[in-house]
Amino acid sequence: MMLDKNNRFLYGATKTQIFQVDLHDCNRFKTCSSCLSTQNPYCGWGTTINRCTIQQNENNDKRRFRWLQIYESCPTIIETAPVVISKGKSDRLHLKVASVPDDSTSKYFCSFALTSLLTETEENDTDTPIYISNAIKYENYITCYSPPPQALSNIAHDSIVIHLLYNDIILAEKNITFYDCSSYVT
Repeated sequence: MMLDKNNRFLYGATKTQIFQVDLHDCNRFKTCSSCLSTQNPYCGWGTTINRCTIQQNENNDKRRFRWLQIYESCPTIIETAPVVISKGKSDRLHLKVASVPDDSTSKYFCSFALTSLLTETEENDTDTPIYISNAIKYENYITCYSPPPQALSNIAHDSIVIHLLYNDIILAEKNITFYDCSSYVT
């Protein structure tokens, strides 16, 4: 195997064919986890633009842009407190997070929906949020409010997905369980 003079293409051969691999073909990876799991040192995930790119093509404004590489982790909601939430009242949520960009000039939101938006499927394109709450980012956690009872009244699911948004970009998501005490008979 050999690299071209610009270190962009890798050339190799078998007994029956010669092949070329574009080492900078990062755009084909649509999620942070798929981008970083390739272990390609030329590719990285731009958290504030929500795509897999080569670093030299990206903005140098480090305050607003975070480029993750193979040794780093994708933005994640590690845990939520409380763990289970009542459908009967809106509650303040504390989301413990990792690898979320710090930018006091941007807006963070919690969006609640029925399906995941960070998986690579065509089905999730039509999922509209049940509720969107403003969020405040602290050092390693974010606070926002769960949906009010009227937003959940017609939802038959016990679990919905919370999406953490940075401006209009989905950074991370996690399933949250809701309970409805009025549905239980004693």
